[in-house]
Amino acid sequence: MIKLIATDLDGTLYTPKGEAPAEIFPIAQKLFERGVLFVPASGRQYANLEKTFAPIKDQAAFIAENGALVRYRGKTLSLTSLEPEKVAKYLQVIRETEGLYPILCGENCAYIEDTVEPFFSRTTTPYSSYKLVNDLNEVIGKVPCCKISVFSMDKAEKQSYPVLSTVACEAKLTHSGGHWCDVSN
Repeated sequence: MIKLIATDLDGTLYTPKGEAPAEIFPIAQKLFERGVLFVPASGRQYANLEKTFAPIKDQAAFIAENGALVRYRGKTLSLTSLEPEKVAKYLQVIRETEGLYPILCGENCAYIEDTVEPFFSRTTTPYSSYKLVNDLNEVIGKVPCCKISVFSMDKAEKQSYPVLSTVACEAKLTHSGGHWCDVSN
C-alpha cells in the first residue's frame, strides 16, 4: 500500500514556466482522501513551496532547501544546518570571488546583502521570504543556515562550482540551474 508520494518540482512536476500545474491540487486531494501523503520536494525554500501549494499546504508535507528542511502542517520535523564556522569560511571564499553572490537560507527566511542585477531579480522570485541585510556575517550563528545558495554571473559550472569544490569538500554541492550552486550539509 502506498503511503507517501514525493515529487521533485523544477524540471519534473512544474510546467516549463516554473509553476505547479493546476490539476495537481485535485489529484493531491484525492491522494489525501485515500490516506496518501503528497510531498513536494525541492531545493526551493519552504516559504516558496507553501505559497505555491497554498490550496493544500495544511495537508501536504514539504521537503525544502535540498532536503535540509522538512515540514508538515507548519511544524518543522527536521532541520539540518551548516555549522556557523563553515558558513563563515564558505562566505569568505564566495565574497573573494568576483561575480559570486551568496544567499544564506534560514528556516523561515533567506538573507541577502546585495541588490546587484541580475542577482537581485533572480532572487526575489524563488525566495518568497527574504531580508536584505547590511552584512551576512551578522546572521551567522543567530539563525540556523540550511544552505548557502550562490548566484554566479557566469555559468555555475564555470564559476562557483570550481571555487566551492576546493573549499567545501565536506559539504554537498548541488547545481541548481544554470547560474546557481547550493552548499548544504
